[in-house]
Amino acid sequence: MKILSFLSLIAFSHLGIAVDFRHADRLFSQRGISAEGIDSIDKALESYTQLINGSQGPLTQREQIYAVVQKSRLYVYHGINQDKATDVGKNRRRTLFSKCRQDLQLIHPSNVGPTPEYYHYSAYCLILEAAVRPVVWGLSRIKDIKNLIAQGMKLETTFEGGGILRVAAGLHSTPELRSVPGIWDPELAWNLIQQAIDSEPYGQSSLWGVDYCYNWAGIAMGLDARGKTREALSEINDSLEYWQDLEQNNALPVGIEPESRQCLRDMRLVADKLRSKIETGSPF
Repeated sequence: MKILSFLSLIAFSHLGIAVDFRHADRLFSQRGISAEGIDSIDKALESYTQLINGSQGPLTQREQIYAVVQKSRLYVYHGINQDKATDVGKNRRRTLFSKCRQDLQLIHPSNVGPTPEYYHYSAYCLILEAAVRPVVWGLSRIKDIKNLIAQGMKLETTFEGGGILRVAAGLHSTPELRSVPGIWDPELAWNLIQQAIDSEPYGQSSLWGVDYCYNWAGIAMGLDARGKTREALSEINDSLEYWQDLEQNNALPVGIEPESRQCLRDMRLVADKLRSKIETGSPF
């Protein structure tokens, strides 16, 4: 992680960035689900906030985008790890995803021009927040979500390993949204997740679409949405074996190890759900 932070610093310095992000990035790299990891998340968020507020002087536009995106990544990671089965967990999720969207206004296209970072995380955090809000609230944001995704896909699709494609695929293959006009479309979702996993690296990143575990999970969920549940279970089991092997050999994609471990936990839940679906014969 120290190597990644150093390379990140070089890359941004090459772009003319003068603010020193090393302390914030070091805390960012220590994010996790343990007490120490959560403490690092809180401290990293505060550190990036201080930088945004000018603790080292005014930020350039590129610096502003970088700081806001790092915070967005932390909000998403920390939020997803909250227990959605409890009211406390749901409230924390709602707060974190709402904060994510609020901070993203700092890099709204009207302020810095259109960026894939803004569209990806705005759509993603809005979808995540909608999942822990009343149904009516979520349905009232469908138009906004679709617009953010459409704008993001027009601009750039390789950011975060095909992130905007992955978000769109998830939206169009969510069973709970079957009854929403213009949303449920398993074939479209399948095409989108295939494009995501084939994505090339974005900008200075060395990560391809195949390096993002959630793209692999999306393949299985796409198969299930198309009615191929047994194939989906086989796919998720193969993916679990592959990613578990990477984890055991300390070979997870550099820079997104915590997210990859979270994906592994989520894939195990998906596998359990698919097995139960097959055993009970449930259509969903």
